[in-house]
Amino acid sequence: VFKIGTEILSKNPDEVHAHVQLAFTAANEVRKQNQKFVQPGLQSGLKAIELIEADKKPAKMEPTNWASHKLLLPAIYQQVAVLNLVAGNAAEARVKASKSAELGPTDPTSFALLGMIINQDYLKLATSYKTMPEGKDKEATFKKLEGMMDEIIDAYAHAIALSIGKPEHQSMMQQLTVDVT
Repeated sequence: VFKIGTEILSKNPDEVHAHVQLAFTAANEVRKQNQKFVQPGLQSGLKAIELIEADKKPAKMEPTNWASHKLLLPAIYQQVAVLNLVAGNAAEARVKASKSAELGPTDPTSFALLGMIINQDYLKLATSYKTMPEGKDKEATFKKLEGMMDEIIDAYAHAIALSIGKPEHQSMMQQLTVDVT
């Protein structure tokens, strides 16, 4: 996919469909523990987002096909969030996961991903909190941890609620229910 996609993009760097396919393929490879395509997938995902948000429909693309690509925007943001997370950019992953949840408010996966990203940040901060000396900084950190916990619970609760009645999301719902509890 990357060989063909790269050839297509060398001839037409704004070929939105190729960018979308490369972003999804890279994220799927990451899920298989293959990080070889993280950076090119991330670049293609960001380019696809840019083209779709700017409404730059390719001249030869049918309007119905373009409309389908526009509907993929929340999922593209989700893939870019995953790729950013693997690339070590948790802050950007959080931004993209938030955007995915905002644009696709009925997709439980976006909320689950957002909660997981915030939870990772929470765990890092909680670890440093434990070694902090007593004082104002430790109190401020505790308040920040409480706010992060609220965000995690909110994201997971959304994911759980949106998973009800959807067999494809049952295992995720069960795991998140344990985490929330």
